[in-house]
Amino acid sequence: MRIKETKVYLFDELSEEAKDKAVEKLSDINIDFEWWFDEGLIELSSKEMKDRHIKLSDKWYEISPHANIKGEYPAYTGLFKWKQIYFEIDRNSYLQFVDLEVKDDDTFRKFLRIPKRLWQDCHYSFDTPGRYRNTFIVIETENGEDFTPKQQEIIDRAIEIFADKVSEGLSNLRVNYEYLSSREAIIDTIKANDYEFTEDGEIA
Repeated sequence: MRIKETKVYLFDELSEEAKDKAVEKLSDINIDFEWWFDEGLIELSSKEMKDRHIKLSDKWYEISPHANIKGEYPAYTGLFKWKQIYFEIDRNSYLQFVDLEVKDDDTFRKFLRIPKRLWQDCHYSFDTPGRYRNTFIVIETENGEDFTPKQQEIIDRAIEIFADKVSEGLSNLRVNYEYLSSREAIIDTIKANDYEFTEDGEIA
């Protein structure tokens, strides 16, 4: 038996070539977990709450400033829940929610800008028509009758509002992915976790 000693280096101690190799080896370090796309994905923004006169309660709080999505952070983290999501942010660009549920029905109504009286006569559900399509909302009358033309305008607007929110979630996923897979973000994570490397950039 023999004991072999290996000299290890922190990232800043590596040569430029070894740094490039280390970054390449750890290219998925920030996106190899579900947390990177799950936080606040389609929640309401502060502006949306203000525009719709949605009042804060003890359930409401600001997302951590360490959240990865850049721009205005979502402000309410309890309106939606789902079991799983499927998405693609490249060629087909879609976002699908499995068993999407709304946890606060009245807040959801206000978000969709549907008057309370009309909402009481509505039934809604979420659907995803096959692959490569975003999840969308279906709103119907409780009794199966048609909406009046004026009501239908309100419902069509609500359907568009929800579609825009899902598209926004997809955009946030894309921005978040691009940031987390950038060289800058990878290096930040490497340094924050004190990764050690061999001289040629291999993880020690």
